[in-house]
Amino acid sequence: MNQYQTIYKVSGVTNEAAAVESLQKTGVAMVGYDCVKGHHDFVEMISSRAGIIPDYSSLGSRSKSDQVLRVGIFQNDMPQSIVTRIYNDQLDYVQLDGSESPVMIDNLRRTLVPDVCSRIGIIKTLAVRTREDVLEYNTYEACVDMFLFNIVVDHDPNDKVGLLAQLQLLDAYNGHTPFMVGVVDANIVSHLPFIDHPQFKGYDVSYHSLQK
Repeated sequence: MNQYQTIYKVSGVTNEAAAVESLQKTGVAMVGYDCVKGHHDFVEMISSRAGIIPDYSSLGSRSKSDQVLRVGIFQNDMPQSIVTRIYNDQLDYVQLDGSESPVMIDNLRRTLVPDVCSRIGIIKTLAVRTREDVLEYNTYEACVDMFLFNIVVDHDPNDKVGLLAQLQLLDAYNGHTPFMVGVVDANIVSHLPFIDHPQFKGYDVSYHSLQK
């Protein structure tokens, strides 16, 4: 199996031009940009060096041929900071990796649409260690457009046996919202099954693992 057949999103991209050029050809639908300060792959804004002028996006303008969706990754950030990144970076989706509440998510969407953008997709990340973690989707299904179930395997995230066991926990998902599965390493995707669920979009992997 070609690994790109089941890779839906690639995260941790820091070079917009290189990502679009290489990934668009593979059929990858989304590229994730880390907007969490302190993270290794944090995508910084370009300083305007003027207090009254906002900072600029380092991603550049979207080209007409750019079909890959831009996803900004946030974690317990201030809504205004998220709004600024959406506007400056021309984001299509925001991915919320923290403990954001449904109320916060609803308020964020109301702030954005239609005043800042005509539409915005919202992805909620749920770390999956147990069946109960999967069932947390019930809390968010009414307010998000997609889930990212990040599979957590203790000790070794590339343990195939452990990953396969954890993937079975997704049988608890009976929702109607599309979802991706996060596994970090792209090189292991070809050894994992295509999940037989009508809402499964594919795997989310690290951009760095594609460079190995």
